[in-house]
Formats: sequence, C-alpha cells, structure tokens
Amino acid sequence: IDQVALEAFDLITPESLTYSVAMTDNQTLTRQQFCDYIFNCPEAVSFINSYDDIVIGRSSNIDTAASAKDAPLQFMINEGDEVESKEQPVSAPWRDQQRFLKPDITDEKEGASPPPMDGLRLEHVCGRNSGTEAVYTSEGHVLFAAGSMVIKLAADDDGYKQEHFNEHSNRVSSLAIFPVNDGMGDMVASSDICGDDCKVCVWSSHSLSSQVTFSTRHKVSSRIIRVVFSSYISRAYNINLRFFQNGASKLSFSPSGEILLTMGSNHKSSTIGVYKWRERRLLFTAKMPNEGFYDCSFFSDNSFGVCGEEFVHFWTKAQPHEPYRHYRGATNLFPSQLQMTSITCVDGDVVTGSPSGALWLWEGRVCVKRLEVFRFPITKLLISSAGLFVSTKDGTIHLLGKAFRLQQRIDQFSRSGNHIIETLCYDTYREKILLGDNSNCLREIALNSKSDLTVVMSCHSTLTDFAVDTLRENIVTVGGDGFVRRWDKDARAVLQQHNLERELSCIAYKQCNEQVAVGFCKDGINCSQSSFVILYGNKLSNIVHYGHNSQKTLTVCKFSNDGKLVAFGSEDSSIYIHSTETCFPLIAKTRGHSTPILTFDFGCANDFPDASFLRSNSISGEALYWSTHAKKQTPLSQRHTRWESQSSIYGWHLEGAHDLFTEEGSTCITSSCPLSGRSIVVGDSSGRLRVFSNPALSKESVYLQFTNHHGSLQKIVLCGESLYTLGNDSCLCKWKVSSLTWPSAMPPSLCNGHVIIDEKKEDQNLSVSLELATAQMKELDFSIKHSDKHSSNARPWMRSIVPPSNYTPQLDPLPRSSLVLERIHGYDGHSARDNLYYVSSGDSIVYSVGKMIVRYDEQGETQNFCSVDGNIKCLAIHQERLLCAVGQENAEHVLIVDLQTMKFMSLCKRASNEDIHCLDFDKSGRFLLVLAGSRLTIHDIENETVIASTLTHATETLDVRFAAKANTLVEVGRNFVRTWFVKGSDLSFEEVDMSSMANVSC
Repeated sequence: IDQVALEAFDLITPESLTYSVAMTDNQTLTRQQFCDYIFNCPEAVSFINSYDDIVIGRSSNIDTAASAKDAPLQFMINEGDEVESKEQPVSAPWRDQQRFLKPDITDEKEGASPPPMDGLRLEHVCGRNSGTEAVYTSEGHVLFAAGSMVIKLAADDDGYKQEHFNEHSNRVSSLAIFPVNDGMGDMVASSDICGDDCKVCVWSSHSLSSQVTFSTRHKVSSRIIRVVFSSYISRAYNINLRFFQNGASKLSFSPSGEILLTMGSNHKSSTIGVYKWRERRLLFTAKMPNEGFYDCSFFSDNSFGVCGEEFVHFWTKAQPHEPYRHYRGATNLFPSQLQMTSITCVDGDVVTGSPSGALWLWEGRVCVKRLEVFRFPITKLLISSAGLFVSTKDGTIHLLGKAFRLQQRIDQFSRSGNHIIETLCYDTYREKILLGDNSNCLREIALNSKSDLTVVMSCHSTLTDFAVDTLRENIVTVGGDGFVRRWDKDARAVLQQHNLERELSCIAYKQCNEQVAVGFCKDGINCSQSSFVILYGNKLSNIVHYGHNSQKTLTVCKFSNDGKLVAFGSEDSSIYIHSTETCFPLIAKTRGHSTPILTFDFGCANDFPDASFLRSNSISGEALYWSTHAKKQTPLSQRHTRWESQSSIYGWHLEGAHDLFTEEGSTCITSSCPLSGRSIVVGDSSGRLRVFSNPALSKESVYLQFTNHHGSLQKIVLCGESLYTLGNDSCLCKWKVSSLTWPSAMPPSLCNGHVIIDEKKEDQNLSVSLELATAQMKELDFSIKHSDKHSSNARPWMRSIVPPSNYTPQLDPLPRSSLVLERIHGYDGHSARDNLYYVSSGDSIVYSVGKMIVRYDEQGETQNFCSVDGNIKCLAIHQERLLCAVGQENAEHVLIVDLQTMKFMSLCKRASNEDIHCLDFDKSGRFLLVLAGSRLTIHDIENETVIASTLTHATETLDVRFAAKANTLVEVGRNFVRTWFVKGSDLSFEEVDMSSMANVSC
C-alpha cells in the first residue's frame, strides 16, 4: 500500500493516467483525490478482497500514525500478553470544536510527555461513609471510614489530628478492631465494596501499615457491612471468601476466634458459611432464597444465630465433629412476620431487638420472654463491660444491667435533633460512648456526665457542593440536609450554619460583596418553589433574595470576577444569567445543549475586565461558547478570550487524558483544575485523581494517581497551595500542592508505557495456597476470542504480505472436504469423577476425554464417540439399560446418552447452577440422583421431571448413592454419614453416629 501511494505521486504524465480519474487538468493531486486513488486502484482492491479484517474509515481522514512503532501501549498489561483489540469510539462532539483553539506547538511529540512537576499530599478529610462502623482504639483514638480511606482521629491541642490508612481503592464498607498486647497497636480489619478488586486489609492502628491484604474474590460486587473479631485472631493468616459469589454482608468470629461466620446477600438470596479459617476449610454452608440478613452473632463455637427480615434462625451442633443443625426460631409471643434488626449474646443468653421497640430473650430456638418495650424501634445492640446498650430510633441510648434492668437513659443526643444512631462503640477505660448517626456526624458522650457531649467529627449527610472564601480561607458547603455551613480552612470546625429546609445542589461565593448563591434541588412536583437564594456571606442566616429561573434542579452556579453577573446551570440543559443588581433580574438564557450542564466558565475579552463570554460543558461531551447575552459564539472567535476559571473538562489541553480514559473503557473525566502552568489535575467517574503535565496531549503521558475518593469526582478547586476535591462519596479532601523534582535520566519504565505513581501500597507478603491458585486457574479463559472489532496493529505480520494483482476471490459457500473422527489415543483421569466404566459384561469400556464420551469395543478394537458442549465433570452408567448420564460444567441440563447408538436420549434440567459432583442411577434406571454443589436432586429421566430436591446443609459432601433399599440414599462426607429417605417429593435424613469413628471421608 505504501509503495502504491508513492507511485500515485509519480504519475505526472497524462499517458500514465489512462486508468485513473484522480488527476485534475493541472496534473496535481488534492487530498480527497489521492484518497480516492488509493482505495480504488487495482492493487488496493485486490488486497482488501484478500483479507476481510482490514477496516477502512472515512476516505477523507488518513491516520498518519498507523505504523507498528506507533501502536498504542496497553495500560497495566504485562509484556507479551495478547489483548483483544478495541475499536476506538467516534470522537466526542467537543473535539471538532476545540481543534480551532489548539495553538501551534512546534515541539509536540507523539510519545509520552514529561512527568508532572506538581504533587499532592493529603492533609485533611471532611466526611464519613454512611452505615459503617466507628470504633475506639485502646489508646482512645477514633477510627472511621471515609471514601476509600480509614481515618484515625488522634486528640491533640487543636482538637483532633488526622492520619489516613489509604490502601483501599473502593468504598470502605466495614471496620472492626481487637486489642493486641504486643506494643504494636491494635489490629484493625477493613473491607471495601463496589469494585472489581474488592479486598480486606488487616493493619496496625499504630503504624497504619497493613499486615495482611487479601482479595474477597467475588465475581460480582461484594458488600461487607461489618467485621467482628475475637481476641485470638492471628495476624499471619489470610481469609479467602471466594465461596460467596454475591458478596459477604458480615463477618463474625466465634468466642475462641477459631471459626469464622460469613454472611452474603443480594436481591435474590442470602447465604451463610462457616469456616475453619486457619485451615481455610469450609465447615458448613446454607442458602436462603429471598431473605435479607440484618445481623448475626456467635453464641459459642458450636452455635450461632442470624436475624433478618421476617425470620430468626439458629444453627447448633452437639460435638465439634458433627455438622450444624438448622432450627428456625419459634415463638407465640409475636407474629412470625416481625423483623429482628439486631442479635447478640449476653452472658450465654440470646437477645434480639425488633422495630416494634421490644427486646426479646431466647432459650435455644424458642423465644421465651419479652424483656423490655421501648417507645421507638430498636436500631442497635451493643454488649460491653458496662452492660447492654440499646439505641432506639429517637436517638436515645438505654443501658441495661443485670437481669436486663434499666440502669441509665442517655437522651442528650435525642434532644439535639432528629437523628438515627447507626453505630455504637464503648471505651471501657475512659467510660465514653462513641455515636454515629445518619447525618454522618460522630459524637462522644461520657457515661457518667450528662453534660459532656463532644462533637468528634461533623459533616453533611450528603455533601453536594462547596465554595472557597479565598480572603478568609474559609469553606462554605451545602448538602442534601438543607444546611449551609461555613468551615475553617481545614473543614474541621463549623463557624456558621443555617438551615434552608430544602435539599441544596450547588453554591458559589462572591468575594467583593461577600454574597453566597445557593441552588435548590427540585423534584418536578412543586415547580413554583424558588430556584435559588442569595445569602449574606458574613451571616448566612441573612437572606438577600429568593429567585426563580429553572423548573429543574440547578447543577452549578458561579459569580463573575467583577461581581456583576451570577449564572446557574440546570438539568434542563440551559444556563440562566442574572445581574447582581437589585432583585437579581434574569438577563439571558442559553439554549443549545441537549443534556444537563456540567460546568461553565466566565471569560473576558482582551483589555476588558468585565465578563463578556461563557464556555459551557454538558454531561454528553458538548462544549459551547456564548456571550453573556446568550448568543452562540464560534470557537475560533474565542481563541484569545481570557477565562476567569479553568473548570472546563473538554479542551485541547486534555485530549491525551480523554484518550487514556476512553482506552480504559469504564471511566471518564468529570472535573479538572490546573495546578500551575506546568501541571493539571483531573478527576474521573471512579474517584481517581490524576496529575498530568500541562498540556496532556498524549494518552501515553506519565501521571500521578491518588484513589482516596469513591465514586465520581464532582469538583476540584485550587486555593493558593491547597487543593480541595469533592466526590460523590460526600467527602471533602484538602490536599497540599508541592513541587516535584525528577532525575535527569528517566527510568526505562517511564519511556516504555504508562507509569502510575500511586499512594496505594501492595502487600508483598501475601501467601496463596496451591489449592487457591488451582481454583483460580479454572476461571481463566485461554481460548483465542475473535472479534469483529479491529485495530490497525491487531495483525502486524500482514504488513509483510504482498497480494497478487490478479487475485480472484473464491465464491464457494462451503469447503469441499470434511473431517471424520476415527480414533482418540489417551485417557484423561483427572478432569472428571467416575469417568471409567465397564459395560456389556466387560466387552466394552466407556470413558471421557475432553468433551467426548468414548465407547471402546474390545471386539474389533473400535471406538464410538458422542460429543458434548461443555467440560465433562462426572459420569454415571446404568448397565442393564446401557444409559450414560453426563454432568457438564456450567450447563443447564444433565445429558442422558444411549450407549448403543451414542446419541442423546433425554435432558434433565438442573435445579442448581453449581457444578455437578456426583451422578447415580437407581436400580430400575428410571431415576437419576444429581448432587450439584450442596443441592441434592432426584430426576425422572423418562418424564424429564424433578421428583424431589433439597439442600444437604453439610460441611462437605464427597459422594451420594442410591441404597439397595428402596427409596433410600446414602450420603458420605467429611466426618459424617447420612441416610436419606424419599417420601413422595420430600427428602429427610438421619445422622449415623460417628463418635466411634475418626476422619471418615468416603
């Protein structure tokens, strides 16, 4: 193709152009004519006809960088790994507009740009993850979760000093602590959710460095709400929770610390599992469809309970070697539909709390007594050395002593507002209670002093926007709770606050007259309500003006630097421009965006201080320009406009950053802010903060990355040497901007691809068992996937092929030859169970190889085959009827094969999606027994129906068979033997006494 292109320019005589119409009268080639020649000459046509994987884009746009050496490097891919190519999406709308604004950069290079010259250091965080635990350390420090971090609050002269544990990349959802008397601080466990790399970290509260880090290994998004430790946990072990594909909602350790109880739930079912966690051995598992878990607790190593929606369940076992037996809670004291929100064990007695405000006492599985009735629903139970703490929905804490008698009522918190307590923790040494409520505030109350109420950390329940007062170095925030708050520069102390009693969406601060503009959220029902309000900055309770413009929620607002204009972006895709004169009249309304406004900037013409223009971005990638009278402007006319702020995310200076995020596929840029003339920081929809060299023109640019937020980053503001970031996690972070120096000779890794300098530290000492590694290997797909999407460098070897000019495509619909399998040499004895049988009185052998069922006949030494779609897991043979049952991996049916014809005879639809471990025919050959995971099913193969199905509730079932006695099954497993009885469609079992036997496994 390259040679043909060179020949096209050599054709300068009319005699040479008898077959081409690409030349004009003056014998010169235009760009369009050259492209037409290239794609229509015989050589190019024959080449394209020969290879169907060549993708030709628009003929008017030739990619001059499409060469092997310019092939884009894949992010986070090891050298030599083959990656499926991705088709680049169509350019965003803003790209065509921004090309007019791009200056001529003579030294622009195609490779990676230099590293950024500015770095960030986290100083302070304002915010807390709702619903997560807050705990005390032995030293009296407070730990709580914020975004993807765990914050440690240590008391000092200025109040509380923050330290940060930031080894998570997703939202931290659970927190637990237990004391370790080794001088190294308490051990803390934290877990995260809502990501592909969810993990659990066990770390020291003193050094804030992880001791153990392990992945939860869920196939879908996991959810761990709480982690409860005993005092015997060793920090040297990893816990593998890969069993729960739907995530674990809570972990709890037995009193001895040797057994781990896990709970997992989603919208379909809830699961529990009991592990001998030191040995990574599953002892018990059960699944409960359509039931949600709220709480769980161990009563002893041999018993535990779970409470939730419309049920209380108990599991007990008499001896350690026996399996757990399941009992549903029974009572006549309350309706069976009554929910139980919390469960705990108090001196051997089981206590549960319900939304009706009642406290219930249980003996075994029977509820025997109603202990106390409170006026409001019970939200939390906490057992401590002081007694049983019970929190109710009105914010009152009740302390119950011996015989569950009320000793003390703490209601200072309930009088401070309508707050629901989400977390409780008690400090035994200082006799203080730590409370976390639904407003995400943390408060500390002394048990013996009713007047001692301290606010440890204050924030909004939902923080939606903020603005910075650069003169006073204050921060003004608004939230979904209706409050407008003025904070000190670190967002530690609230200086002023005012409740507007409506959900607030955006805020802007006017420096010259100290006015605050606040936008309201609207639900679309009461559209007559005001859209925004103007407050006096020095005193937020003084309202200057209520205004009306949009009937939808306002998304962003800004004052011009001269203070003469204030503008509001809305979800109705318009920008409303108001004068700041009396009554704030509406000057203009922009119309042109098709989606809600994301951000906008005021701009001034050269030598004019007044704001004359706006540039706006929408969430769909639109970048438009306006005058302050809402007239559209061309991008070229704005080339010399001086912009008052730099919040636009669609610009030529970020093209490389956008290309990088587009290549990664799952994220996009949501906010940006230049740190200096040398660096620019951008935030994405996954909460990552990245610092690029300014401008970021190449997707191969080196960048710094910080993952302290979770969810989309909404706003980034630079004030002096401090950078403030706000994410969807309602956390406001303050960063210190500092200059960086790099060595003159960059490391080789910086020249070969993307380099991420991340604050996260990886656990280098993580140990993985051979069994775990083998299990992970089974989930990898080593097949070569073919895609219709191609990239220019998908097959670099094709560049060396020279096709013939006279090639004629073959139009035959099918190949003229076919293949017939004659013989298979070899036998695979490891991939399937029970995969070798004698049939026909020993004259034939049936076995599996790969995805083939093979019948080898001794007479004639012939082989007959039957092919299946999936990997074969096990076989079962009925000798008299010559039937073979085939269990496959991830298949919906069990296949029944006629061994005489080697054809499929019938299908049995599986009752479980788990892999099949065992198959067995009964004596008649009509009924088939299937063990898939922990579910036991009996099929009628003639009618293709299910006769009976049940969960085994066993620790680990190894085999199950039909017994010689009619309607009887025998199940064997690790340390147990059971006899099952079939009565109609019911299955029941009896345990075989194993006290006289040890380690029976088959």
